[in-house]
Amino acid sequence: MVQRKPQIKICPCCNQIIRSSNIYTLTKNSIKSLFGLYMLQLQTGKYFQTKDVYGLIKGCSPTAMLSQLKYFGAIERYFNEMDSENFSPNSGKWRLTQEGIKFLSGQYSLSSYIIVRDKKVVENGNLVLISDESIKWKTEDEIWKTIKEHFAQR
Repeated sequence: MVQRKPQIKICPCCNQIIRSSNIYTLTKNSIKSLFGLYMLQLQTGKYFQTKDVYGLIKGCSPTAMLSQLKYFGAIERYFNEMDSENFSPNSGKWRLTQEGIKFLSGQYSLSSYIIVRDKKVVENGNLVLISDESIKWKTEDEIWKTIKEHFAQR
């Protein structure tokens, strides 16, 4: 994920800069990360821990990567329906959504970018498939081939 410069506003009362929103785009690293998380989920079972993600993709902060992929709807936090009273958003457990898996397999579209304000998505970009040229060129050839081969076998 690339975090672009947020839109900047000035507070009329105190003239301080207010950061109003963040823009996140699908990039080579986000697709690479999503596929890495998918492979990790296959190994570990239903959910994976944040600590398991460290070192998965070089140059990416695991916590930032997870929270940003969450806004795209590709992954979700752990939620135990049997124990909803003790739900903790900081449990450190995550899993890919069906949309995330379908996106990797080329059967589902995600937004090319999103704008997040106050932890809510306020704007979505154009919908793209992983096979679209606009995404494909951002993904390294070897990762693209690996993803394509993996889902061709399924």
